[in-house]
Amino acid sequence: AKSPIKRYLVNVVLAMTAIVLCLILGEGLARLLLNPGDYLAPALLTDQALERKIKPHSAGHDAWGFRNDAVPSKADIVVIGDSQSYGVNAFAGDSWPAVLKKLTEKEVYNMSQGGYGTVQYYYLLKNQAIILRPELVVVGLYLGNDLIETYYMVHDHDYWKSLRKSETSTTDDDFVQKKPVVAEPIDKPFFLGSLRFWLSEHSIIYRLLIHAFEEQMRLLEMKYHLGHDTIISVLDDSDNDLYTGFTPARRLLAVDLTDPRVREGFEITLDLLKEMNEFCAERGI
Repeated sequence: AKSPIKRYLVNVVLAMTAIVLCLILGEGLARLLLNPGDYLAPALLTDQALERKIKPHSAGHDAWGFRNDAVPSKADIVVIGDSQSYGVNAFAGDSWPAVLKKLTEKEVYNMSQGGYGTVQYYYLLKNQAIILRPELVVVGLYLGNDLIETYYMVHDHDYWKSLRKSETSTTDDDFVQKKPVVAEPIDKPFFLGSLRFWLSEHSIIYRLLIHAFEEQMRLLEMKYHLGHDTIISVLDDSDNDLYTGFTPARRLLAVDLTDPRVREGFEITLDLLKEMNEFCAERGI
């Protein structure tokens, strides 16, 4: 007869094995029934011109690394933008380019990624969007950070140094201290951070399990400003089921043209938009 300790260990091993098998089966079914791009965080690759891009076929993205089912041979409309056009916090079918596709019944290709700005829009138009022979190109500008990010993109990457209008370094302490740096908060390491990030990239089951708690946790974090370096204005309207947060101070800094960085980013943005418009006009787009 087995000792109680041995029986206990055998039961633990059997239980753990059953749990692992159920999770594997559940993950497989979830990937068949759900769009991985709506749940999984895609893997990122470094890129000389774009700074970063999504790895092709990662987390439900297409062969070019964008949030579409596939890369078409031709698109009627190409949308180029950042997280607002990508559809962060929305299912792929609820992003505005996807809604535009439903409303117009045209082939709309979404060429957007979070963190992109005017420099990336310019590059994507001339090097990838044109391949799809579109009739219309829509560029989704977000003034909440596009101007300042354009400045940093051309000053932090030698690939784009020809676009610089000044030689001021972004690492010049005297210059940086004149105004708060307008940048998005970067996630900091937390408990079991590496494991949780890995699960977010690879497990739909994990995302489904934590989703119910995520919204409430984010609301509490915003209300009590946990981990934030700027004041967040919170809308907590239970009567209308509206819960969200705004960062007006940061966004107003991003359009403050008395800041030489924002001003230069604005001037570069105007130049690039003009070039993009001329590029399209010459091709009947």
